[in-house]
Amino acid sequence: MKRLRNIAIYYIVLGILCFCSFWLYGFWKLSIIGVVLLVVYFLLRFVFKIKNIAFNISKNKLIVWDCFLYLLPILFITFSFWYLTKPFNQTIVLPKGYQGVVTIEYDQKEGQPKKWIGEFLGMGGARLIKVDNNGIAKTQFKYEDKYIPLLGTYSQVSLEGMKIYYESNLNVEIPQYSYNESAGTEDFQYEKIKQKNLPIAYTTAVNKQKNIIVVCKVKEYSNYFYTENEIKKMEEQGIFLDSWSNILRDHYYK
Repeated sequence: MKRLRNIAIYYIVLGILCFCSFWLYGFWKLSIIGVVLLVVYFLLRFVFKIKNIAFNISKNKLIVWDCFLYLLPILFITFSFWYLTKPFNQTIVLPKGYQGVVTIEYDQKEGQPKKWIGEFLGMGGARLIKVDNNGIAKTQFKYEDKYIPLLGTYSQVSLEGMKIYYESNLNVEIPQYSYNESAGTEDFQYEKIKQKNLPIAYTTAVNKQKNIIVVCKVKEYSNYFYTENEIKKMEEQGIFLDSWSNILRDHYYK
C-alpha cells in the first residue's frame, strides 16, 4: 500500500513542478493521475481496511515495475516537450537571382512529392521545397499544428527552422530579416546587408495552407510592404492591420 501512496504523491508533486515550470504545455495534468491513485489508496486503506496487497511476483520484478512507473512520466514529458517545440525544418530553393513574392502552398495532392534532405536514421532532416520561376511552390507536405490529445496541448505553426537558398549557390543561405521586439532592435547583420544591397528574405504570414515570403533588397522593402508611416495613417483612419512584423500590401495576398 505504501508503494501506491508514494507513486501517487510522486505524480502529484511532478505535476505541480510542471505547472510552475511550463504550465502552458499541460504537463500539470499528471497531478490528476496522482490524485486518482491517492483516492484509491485512501479507499483501500481507510474504507476497506486493507493494509497490504500481496503480489505474486519477485522483489526484483517489483523494483523494475517501480522504476517504470517513476520513469514513465519523465519520458513522456521529455518526448512531448521535444515534439511540441521542434522546428518545422524546411529548405526553400529559389531560381537563380529570383526576387519578389514567394508563395508556398502546402497539402497539395498534385504538388511536389515529399523529399527530405539531411536526415540521419530518418530523423533531423529538412523538407525540400523548390520554387518555380513565378515564385510559387506547391508541395505535398502538410504544415500542421502539433497536438497531443492526452494533454489537450498544441503548438501553433512556426517559421523556425526555415532556410532559403538560390539553386545556383546552395552553400550560402539567404539571410532572413529578424526583429527583437523585446529589445526593439533589428538583427545585427541587417545594416551590413543594407550597405551591400544584397537580397534578404522577409517572412510574413504562415498557416496550414500557405506560407508567404518576400525576397528583395532592403531598398525595395516599401514596394512589397506597408511602411510605418502608412500603417500609422491607416490606424488613424480606423483601419487596423494584422500584427505581423512585415505587413504585405493587399494585392500580394493571393
